[in-house]
Amino acid sequence: SYSVISHNCRVAGLDLIRHDTATEPGRVGHFVALNHSEKLAIIGLKGTSTLSDVLTDLIAIPKEHAGCYFDEKTFAAPAKNASESEQATMRCHEGIFTAAIWVADSLQPMIENLLVPLKYKVVICGHSLGAGTSC
Repeated sequence: SYSVISHNCRVAGLDLIRHDTATEPGRVGHFVALNHSEKLAIIGLKGTSTLSDVLTDLIAIPKEHAGCYFDEKTFAAPAKNASESEQATMRCHEGIFTAAIWVADSLQPMIENLLVPLKYKVVICGHSLGAGTSC
């Protein structure tokens, strides 16, 4: 609940600035909290706790995702000018991938327009479904 997360954030020296209690399949509840003195932003994604979360877990069909590469040191999108042959594909858990895209889309404006210009370090973490989504 908001009051529990808000209290725990205050105890940890964080200001809760966003709390989303998503309740639809393909969405993951999350919060954003800031430590202003450390210039640290924590994005926490919750684990499976509702029927909607279970449905997200059950959407386990492998989904092919193009445009990423992975090696022992790096996991990132290739340069924007990379040719198709330089782009690799990977398979993802469809429910987690859908949730990750939703979280990224909903938080991207805050990250790009607030946190990055203010030079905040962003830490994304989660438990269970939230851990998979945060990766």
